[in-house]
Amino acid sequence: DEGLLRKYNGGLYVWREIAATVGVFGAGYLVYSLGAMTTIWMHPAFCVIAAFSVMRLWRNWSKAAPAPASALAAAGARKLGWAAFKDWFKDIARGAKVVVGDKKLRAVVLINIPLNALHKIFHTLMAVVYATQVLNSPAMAAVLLGAWNMGELAGAWYLERWGRQSRLSNWLLLAAAASLSIWAFWLFPSAWVAVPVSFLIAAAMIGNELGAASYLQSKVPEAEIGAVTGFVYGFARAVGMVALLLSGLAFDRLGAMGGFMA
Repeated sequence: DEGLLRKYNGGLYVWREIAATVGVFGAGYLVYSLGAMTTIWMHPAFCVIAAFSVMRLWRNWSKAAPAPASALAAAGARKLGWAAFKDWFKDIARGAKVVVGDKKLRAVVLINIPLNALHKIFHTLMAVVYATQVLNSPAMAAVLLGAWNMGELAGAWYLERWGRQSRLSNWLLLAAAASLSIWAFWLFPSAWVAVPVSFLIAAAMIGNELGAASYLQSKVPEAEIGAVTGFVYGFARAVGMVALLLSGLAFDRLGAMGGFMA
């Protein structure tokens, strides 16, 4: 049920974005009040806490839902080296075959790749460059990222509440329109514009991303969902990495505002 998947994907993302929003604003406040290096030193501590949390979650899951004997045997016989690489490549190729062979899946994936890349570029590069070189305030990076996270929270909350009635095509159109507002960063170099635009783009894009994920989960056969998801997100990440490198080059060669125009 694609609508039900949208609802519960939205619910999961609401909690993720609550954590992300608190973390981003908290880090921004610490950078502003204690300095960047003091804040950076807290990062390893939080990584240790996260690691223990995941281990506890894994133990609880293992007790609640023990894996069948066949899955345990398969895990025990996990391949290494060249054999593992060949299996990985076969999975990617199988996922690519399923996507390329389905017109709607192909369209959804092609549309989501540039949006996914923009998402990654904003978090990794744009917010930091805009805050430091345009607004001349490093702590403003936290405000921009916080606005983005709040936008994602709003989009996820909408899907949790009304996701069963919404359609993927609506989110695709909304994300396409919102992505054009990235021009506002260049046209109106001000925090008063950048903050609401960050919120708007994120809200539209997360609805599209979760809608696309729900569509994949509902349309792809269960036996192929791992291979298809691996191909879709692996390919999107690869394009995002290239786009990120080119964006960094544009900022270095053209300066902050020239980079945003590009």
